[in-house]
Amino acid sequence: MFFTQNEEKSSILKRYRLDLFTYDGFTVGFVKFELPAVSVMYIFNLKVYYKFRRKGYAKLLLKETIKRIKEFDGITKITINALPFADCECPLNDLIKFYASFGFQTFNINTDNTHNMSLELTTTFQ
Repeated sequence: MFFTQNEEKSSILKRYRLDLFTYDGFTVGFVKFELPAVSVMYIFNLKVYYKFRRKGYAKLLLKETIKRIKEFDGITKITINALPFADCECPLNDLIKFYASFGFQTFNINTDNTHNMSLELTTTFQ
C-alpha cells in the first residue's frame, strides 16, 4: 500500500486529497480535507471503495490523514461530520464510534442526527 497527497485547486480554500493505493495500482480509497479556518482542518470526505471495505483501510486512511495534518503549522483541531455515504453499509452509530476511537468528540448533533465531531491535536490516538 502507498499514499499520494495532492493539493486541489480551489478559489477560496486550501483543499487536499490523500489517496491510498495497492501496489498494483488499484485505488482503495481517499480522504479530502480543507483549511476553512486559521487553525482548523476539516475532513469533508473519507471513502473506501466497496471491494476494499471491512479490511481496515478506513482506519489506515484516517490515521495517515491525522498524521499528515499534524505536520501543518498552526493546526490545532480537526473537525469531521459523521455522515455515512448513501452506498455505505456502516450505520451512523458505528461511524460515530469509529471516529471516537481516534479521539474525536461530538460538539454538535444536527437535526438529521449526524454528529459534528472534533479532535484536539494534543490528543493521542492508536
